[in-house]
Parts: sequence; C-alpha cells; structure tokens
Amino acid sequence: MKWPYFLSTICAFCFFQFLSCTGEAPEIRQIFWQLNVTHDPVSGRRGEYLSLFIHVDDGDGIDDIDLLYIIQDKHELLWELSSGGWESLEENEELWIGSNKVEMSDGSVFPRDLYRILVVDKSGERAREEIYINSDPIDLPALVFPTSRVENGKVVIDSDYSEHTLWFYDLEDNKIKLFATQDREVDFASVLNARELQIAKRYYVYSFDESGGYGVIYGPVDLQ
Repeated sequence: MKWPYFLSTICAFCFFQFLSCTGEAPEIRQIFWQLNVTHDPVSGRRGEYLSLFIHVDDGDGIDDIDLLYIIQDKHELLWELSSGGWESLEENEELWIGSNKVEMSDGSVFPRDLYRILVVDKSGERAREEIYINSDPIDLPALVFPTSRVENGKVVIDSDYSEHTLWFYDLEDNKIKLFATQDREVDFASVLNARELQIAKRYYVYSFDESGGYGVIYGPVDLQ
C-alpha cells in the first residue's frame, strides 16, 4: 500500500529535522589569554582586565556556538559571553571569539588561579579547556603608563616603551582600526581613510610589557 503523498512529505520533513538536531560538539582548538592593565586619563582609574579569545570550531557551523563561560570555582566567579557580547576576529581563516574587557565586578585584580573555559552550542553540546593565571602581582599605583594627547592633527605619545598600537574607536565603542608604530608622533589623517576620519572619536595607546608579560593600555583619548 502506498502512503499518501502528504504522509511521505511529513516523514521526510521529520527525518531531516532529526538530522539537523543531532548536533556535533564544538571544539576549542586554541586559547589566547593575557592580562592587561589600564589607566583612564579622565577618571584616573587604574584597573586589571583579562583578554581572552578562543579559536573554536563546530561541525554544525560557527553560528551554532551559543555561549562562552569563564569559570573560577574556588572564588565562585563566573563570566558569561553570548554572541551579542563577544568580539569575533578572523585570523588566517580561523575564527576567534572572546573579549578584551573581562573584568572583576568590584574592580579588583584577578585571582591567580585555575580558570575553566566552557563553550556551549545551541543543542547543548559543549567543550571544555583550562587556563592558569599565574602572573606575578602588578603594582598598579606604581606602574608608569604611556601617555598621549592630540596636537595639530597628530597623536603624540610619551612613553618608555619602544612600540605602541593605536586602537581607534567610534562613539559606540566599535573598533575601527589598529595601527602599530614606533613613532612618537602619528598624523592620524594618514592612518585613517576618509570614512574612518568621520566616525573615529577616540583612541587608546597599547603596549606590551615584556618583563611583566602583560599589556599596558592608556585611554580613552578624544580625537577632537
């Protein structure tokens, strides 16, 4: 006996729905993490941030990745990042997700301890890895940061570091461009194109402290 056409259609639909819901577990291929210390020239606040990005893969497509958790069990700490809250970076056709702005809720420093990294996809499949923050304590009050100002259409940098990266942002804190330089004066009209010049409103100065193994960030500084 032949099945009615509509029954065959329903069965085929259910079969493909079943296949689409089987789900493959995500895979964490690599993890990059780094502590950054920041100095806000307006408020005077100094703080410690964690920059963490993971190279993640999922057989169901990268859009299947749903949540990224950073967990420290001993101190009962939890950070949750969703697709609307993490940054996405492409490097050599690899997708990295994470954030440069993970911070302690009370502004304190990060416990030097073990952290679990958990990635969950939309079907509930997950991948786990660990990092250990074992950096020496950073004496924030005594730390000498680079400083910067805008003069005559130029970014002027005063610093003991040999190389810096300028991070340009718009008013909504969307990153526009990164520009690495060893110069102490940078004509930002030569760095940014016409559209970028219109929307760029502020910048940060970043350098890496090789002796301490952490990033040093000064800003934001208004371009106007």
